[in-house]
Amino acid sequence: MNYRSTMQTMVAQMQQAMPAMMLQGATAAINGNPKLTAEQKAAEIKKAGDEIPRAMANFGATFGDPALMEELAAEMIPLYARNYSVDELHQIAAFYRSPVGVKMMATMPKLMSESMAVSQKVMMPRIQAAMAKIAKPTPTP
Repeated sequence: MNYRSTMQTMVAQMQQAMPAMMLQGATAAINGNPKLTAEQKAAEIKKAGDEIPRAMANFGATFGDPALMEELAAEMIPLYARNYSVDELHQIAAFYRSPVGVKMMATMPKLMSESMAVSQKVMMPRIQAAMAKIAKPTPTP
């Protein structure tokens, strides 16, 4: 499955998409806070935007660690071994050597990145609604 290469590509694409997703999430949370004025919201959104590059630098250092892929692989191998027989793993490997399997592996990082963006788009309104509900004071009887 070219696990290491696929994971490295997925991590790189995730790092590329992450700043926009982080800002979108922060903006939604800030805008959903009824206790802030419009000016305070704008200031908090700017502050979040200014802090994201520093956060991404930290993420980059973490995700860029060469040992990360080895650690992930060391954890994934037993996971596959627990869930698939040797014969099934041979069948899976044969699929990934087939033309459609090769295409799937080549497109998987892009699909994962795009699916994260779709999930964010679909989930964000629900998260905003939940945050607004939490932020509302509970009426006392």
